[in-house]
Amino acid sequence: MKVHKKNPSWMAGGMATMLLCTLLFSCNNEDFLESGNPEKACDNICFGISSDKNVQTRGYAGSDDEGYTADRFVLRSDDSADTLCVRAIVSDGINMSGFEGEQALTRGTPVGKDNFYDKFHVLAYWSKNGAPVDQFYMNTNASNTGAIWSTEQIYYWPGADHSFQFYAWAPTDIPTDYLTVPSSPSSKELKYTVPTADAVNQKDIVVATTNEIPGNNNAAVPLTFKHICTAVRFAVGSQMQPGSIKSVALKGVKNAGTYDMATGNWSLGDATVDFSQTLNKETTGTEANGDAITSPEGTFMMLPQTLPAGATVEVVFVNANNEERTLTASIGNTEWKMGTTVTYKLSITPEYELEFSDIPTEVDAHYDIIPIKINAK
Repeated sequence: MKVHKKNPSWMAGGMATMLLCTLLFSCNNEDFLESGNPEKACDNICFGISSDKNVQTRGYAGSDDEGYTADRFVLRSDDSADTLCVRAIVSDGINMSGFEGEQALTRGTPVGKDNFYDKFHVLAYWSKNGAPVDQFYMNTNASNTGAIWSTEQIYYWPGADHSFQFYAWAPTDIPTDYLTVPSSPSSKELKYTVPTADAVNQKDIVVATTNEIPGNNNAAVPLTFKHICTAVRFAVGSQMQPGSIKSVALKGVKNAGTYDMATGNWSLGDATVDFSQTLNKETTGTEANGDAITSPEGTFMMLPQTLPAGATVEVVFVNANNEERTLTASIGNTEWKMGTTVTYKLSITPEYELEFSDIPTEVDAHYDIIPIKINAK
């Protein structure tokens, strides 16, 4: 790879300038001004990152007020009359994420501003005098060095006759058995297979792209990262009975596909697999609505998809009498949307919504007949 470098005296100046480029987390360019101006002159290529606006307003999946009910169904046992009612709630963005969240957790935990990955990989697709160059100008990791995100090797802006498009993703440590990345500028695709063995190995993948940027930009490149998977978690609904949730599973779902970074679309294969995790989560019957059943690091990170007809949810529950029940329900033909969190809330009774509408603000104190509409779900 050809790298534009300057003599040592200019190198020192470039390094000093690089330190002025600011890392910022915001949902628009104006917010970059809070901690410094990324448009400040910078003759080496460095980066500021921000979150997608949709992610910033994601809502918390444990709150009914900030999500919508996408489905209701009942988990049933083949060998008993036991049931569990499920309410599927969808909230925008990845739960405990959206670049605003808790300090770093581990492995499969959804990432946010305060626990963003310590590095991302960036490719610079290169054109010179309007013609594409058949090699990457940059193919490396960028790390946060305290105030900026800079590459392992310093790259300088080469001038106005060059232009770039930057494509970046994180995390960078997904084994090649699961993630295949572009090896030349002829591809802008990530090929990914979700690991089935352990939910903590299922990564919250984030991707950022830019439009074409001139080679004399001389300013930090703003990268807006977005989540490209769907988070699936389990929580307590209105009421649970005493016992233990031994395990939860998502069965018959697709786990392999190709993400086109240029278009922002997934294309999935036809093969389906099963995902499960053992929890042995004790329940007392006094849990609050929305209390988590799966831990943050146990969140299933799935591929966005319309679920195949045979897809099911399975919960193995041990009741207070130490009787084990395997409860299942179909979730076929429902949708897991990219960049959202789907929370399956378990209850021993259905959850109803009751809404009164068209109620007059003033009524006569005598014998008025008042029509009232009642919407019940």
